[in-house]
Amino acid sequence: MRPLFRFLILGLALWAGCSPRPASRRQEVVMGVFNEVVVLGKEKRDRERILDRAFKLLREIDARMSHYQETSEISRVNRLGYESPQEVSPETFEVIEASVKFYEKSGGVFDITVLPLVKLWGFFDGKPHLPRPEEIQNLLPRIGAHQLILEPETRKVGFRVPGMEIDLGGIAKGYACDRVVGLLKSEGIENALVNIGGTIFGLGRSGDGKPWRVGLQHPRDPTRTLRVITLSNEAVSTSGDYEQFFVVDGRRYSHILNPRTGFPADRSIAASVMAPSALLTDLLSTSLFVLGPEKASLLADQFPEARWTLTYFSDDGRFKTLSSESVA
Repeated sequence: MRPLFRFLILGLALWAGCSPRPASRRQEVVMGVFNEVVVLGKEKRDRERILDRAFKLLREIDARMSHYQETSEISRVNRLGYESPQEVSPETFEVIEASVKFYEKSGGVFDITVLPLVKLWGFFDGKPHLPRPEEIQNLLPRIGAHQLILEPETRKVGFRVPGMEIDLGGIAKGYACDRVVGLLKSEGIENALVNIGGTIFGLGRSGDGKPWRVGLQHPRDPTRTLRVITLSNEAVSTSGDYEQFFVVDGRRYSHILNPRTGFPADRSIAASVMAPSALLTDLLSTSLFVLGPEKASLLADQFPEARWTLTYFSDDGRFKTLSSESVA
C-alpha cells in the first residue's frame, strides 16, 4: 500500500462559504492521496452522478500512471522499458511527453526519472534514511529524462540506460485535477472545487458567490496561515519541505530531490504557484522549490500566466518570501 500524503490536512485550509446554492461534496483516497470534489448547482441526483464519474476517472488515471500498482502502464515501462519500448495509452504518453518538455525547459530540475533516487532515500516505502554519498553517485547515471525513448507514432516509451524508472508523482495530480475540471465543465458545472492531494482548482465561484478562498499553511507552524489566496478558474499547488522529511544531526532532508545532485533540495522551504492549469502549477511549484530563490524567477518569468510565492531561509537564518509581485 502506498504512503498517504498528509498535504491537505496539514498544508491547506479551505473555505467553501455558507452556500445558499445546492452543493454535493465527496472525499476519497485515490492515487495515494486525499481527494475532495465539491460541486454546486443542478439537481442532487445529477451532482451525485457527476461525482461518480469524477472519482471513476481518478481511479482510471491511477491504474495507468501509478508506479505503486504493479499492473499499471508505468510499472510495465519500468520493468521492461530498457529491453524494448512499451506501448502506453494516449493519456499516459501525453503526461510523459509534457514532463520531458518541462524537463528541458526547467534545465533538468523537473525530472520524472528520479524514482531510483526516491527509493534510495527511502521515501518510496516510507522509511526515509540518509544514504552513503557513493550510493547516490552510482545512481546518477540512471537519472535524466533526456535518456528516455519516446516514439509518438506508436506511443511507446523506453529507456536508453538500464535501471531507469519513471515516477509521475510530480505531475499526475495536476493532470488529474485538470481532467476532473474538464469533466465537470462538460457536464455543465460552472462552480466547483477540485482538490487532488493538495493540488486545488477553484472553478467559478464558491457558495457565497465569491471566489474560492484557500489558506496556505505556514511551513513551520501548522496552526498559522502564511497567506490567503483567492481562486476563480485557477489552480494552486504547493511544494514544501514539511510534507515528507526526516532530520539527521539537526539537518532536515525533504522528499523533494534535486535530480542533478541526487540530494534533497535545501534552499527553499515552500513554493506555491497559481495558474489557469493545475498541471502547470504542479510542474512549476516543484521546479521553483528545487531552483531556490536565486534562480526561481528565471524559470517563472517564462510563464506570465502564473503567480508564485517562494519562502526560504536567508544566509543569516531569517525567514523570507520572494514572489512574482516582488520581482515584477
